[in-house]
Amino acid sequence: SDASGNIEFPLGANAVSSVGTHNYKIVMNLPVSSALKSVLESSAQNFAYTVKSNPTNAKIVVTTSSDLSADRAEIVDKAEKLLAKYDILDDTSSDFIVTVDVKGTETGNVTGLSESHTFVKTNVSAGFTLKNSDGKTLASFTKTGTGVASTFGKSVASALPNLGIKIEIKPFLDKLAGAATTPVVKKKIAVFPFVNTNGWDMWYSVSGTITDMIITKLINTRKFTVVERTLLDKLMQEKSLAQSGVVEDNEAITAAQLAGAELALIGTASVVGDKVEIDARIVEVARGTALCAMSSTGDMSSDLRSLADGIVGKISVK
Repeated sequence: SDASGNIEFPLGANAVSSVGTHNYKIVMNLPVSSALKSVLESSAQNFAYTVKSNPTNAKIVVTTSSDLSADRAEIVDKAEKLLAKYDILDDTSSDFIVTVDVKGTETGNVTGLSESHTFVKTNVSAGFTLKNSDGKTLASFTKTGTGVASTFGKSVASALPNLGIKIEIKPFLDKLAGAATTPVVKKKIAVFPFVNTNGWDMWYSVSGTITDMIITKLINTRKFTVVERTLLDKLMQEKSLAQSGVVEDNEAITAAQLAGAELALIGTASVVGDKVEIDARIVEVARGTALCAMSSTGDMSSDLRSLADGIVGKISVK
């Protein structure tokens, strides 16, 4: 310990890291006789630690019934702020999904102080569910409350901030915080320009733009380590690959191996008018086998970003 008697030690990956105070007991565990074990157990020490803040991320999806469509934006905002209060922040690239299913039932009107205004009173139900990327439900609960406001939808929205979910949300936080502290092994991927199948003259510049957009999207998913394009270009020049200006599949695999990548993203593209259609696949470099295939179509002048996002969004690699 230090001069003040403080001891610092890592809690380990299994320690609860969600917001709140957590109690633990330290017991010495030694290969001794049962008599001595009772002595060790009597010297056990209790301690507690407090996590003040530990923001976690999940893709937040709020669903409402059709009769709440007019005030849906306000309901979504209140639901997201309620989760943020407990350190669950919206991240569309997260592998975890938190759904909030909001429903309301009108129970009558309340007369205002001036008696010239009436307000709608509602019973509100909110179902919270945490799922992983495979769609498996990890935790769920439902809370109810009441709301009062000028319209039915606003009345439902007004109930959400007052739902007491401190206890019920804890399993969500434990799983999300635990996932955040578990080291994630990212596969290394090399992205190659798509081969144009119908010989369009301007394809080279467009291909570079699409490749850069796909690389950006892959990096933002935080699921892959992406090989820099400049490194791939240098390796192909050094090994005299793609001398024709087109990267053949076998050359892409060779370059990916040289770059230390486990995966290669390759494919073809066809241009018809202003439309670009891409057919791509993820190849396991070591075996040369395709793990998944993706396709996406976009407008040449205004929709290349959506085209790139469409390719990355369909990648399914374990």
